[in-house]
Amino acid sequence: METYKSVLCAAPFSSLFISKTTAKPCCALSYDPANKLDINENISNVFDSANNKIRENFKQIGFNLDSIHHGCVNCNSRTDLLQRIHYNEVTDDNIDYINNPTLTYLHIDFNNICNLACRICDSNSSNLLIDESNLLDENNKNGIRKIITFDSPLYKSIVDNISNIRYLRFSGGEPLLHEEVWALIETAYRLGYTKNMDFKVNTNGTIKLSEHRMNILKSFKGTHIDISMDGIGKHAEYIRTNVVWDRWLSNILEYQREFKFCSNIDFSIVATMSVYNIHIYDKIKTFFNNLDIVVNTNMLFGPEKLCSYNINQRAKDYLNELYKNKFPELLHFINYENKIDPAEIVEFIDKKDNIVLSNNLHKNYRAFRDVDPEWYAMLKV
Repeated sequence: METYKSVLCAAPFSSLFISKTTAKPCCALSYDPANKLDINENISNVFDSANNKIRENFKQIGFNLDSIHHGCVNCNSRTDLLQRIHYNEVTDDNIDYINNPTLTYLHIDFNNICNLACRICDSNSSNLLIDESNLLDENNKNGIRKIITFDSPLYKSIVDNISNIRYLRFSGGEPLLHEEVWALIETAYRLGYTKNMDFKVNTNGTIKLSEHRMNILKSFKGTHIDISMDGIGKHAEYIRTNVVWDRWLSNILEYQREFKFCSNIDFSIVATMSVYNIHIYDKIKTFFNNLDIVVNTNMLFGPEKLCSYNINQRAKDYLNELYKNKFPELLHFINYENKIDPAEIVEFIDKKDNIVLSNNLHKNYRAFRDVDPEWYAMLKV
């Protein structure tokens, strides 16, 4: 039975993404203010209320992209990475999703509690950036954000329905810090459900794991660990503020040793490319590839003042020569038309750095102009 193939994407019939105060079919869907999350509801009701409107749209249009739901433009405009392919691939062929929508893919962005204050992040995803954000007048009023707690009816209903889940995914904040995350997968492990379940987590790689928790991760049908790291050495410590490079690398190598012979586990470095590190992309890839670790790449689009296609022409010319005949997709991105005045980039970087330094917000912090003076000078107009 493959009825999900009669629609463009299975996500509205099989998936739920819970984040902040919203619930929607997937993380790529543009925000719909109608999809308010009620933690006093059970998971089945949240799944249906978040997805019903989009299901009807998908049933009507089939594969007509011209009539696709307005929120899906982020996915369908990216021919290089269509998330719908992923959601279709992880459906269960034994379920008639169209006539009987069934939640088998659950992605939870638990909260913004994190042990890092990354330069490319914001207070919505790290509580350590709240003071910095307020001092910068960034017009967000984020505090510590905890969506689902042990005592909420929603969390309890997720635990009660864990046997139906075939793909479980967590992001944050730093999800591996949170006991709610571990309690949920511990329940699945104890009841023997993990052998039929894929698990995916986005983590910063700083969390040491006990032998018991390593064994839980090994028990899944498939475990996919995406480790965010955007540099090596001094660049890592700047961009991923509060990382101690040697300690972080030691932990990653421990992950590698533990999981090396587990065919059901893959972990990779996910490098987000921005104005801070676009000039060392080759060094990042080479470093981790030499450790036999795969590097996947995200391109940062916002804030615009950290987006690498907004750098000045001199810096673009330098990168075009540096990466000539090497990374065509990267160069294609770099050479997009500038959306802002390149002079705003260094102004933005300096403003953020000066706020941190003048208020002693992060221990052992160094300004980017001191971390990489040559590239900083290249970015100046």
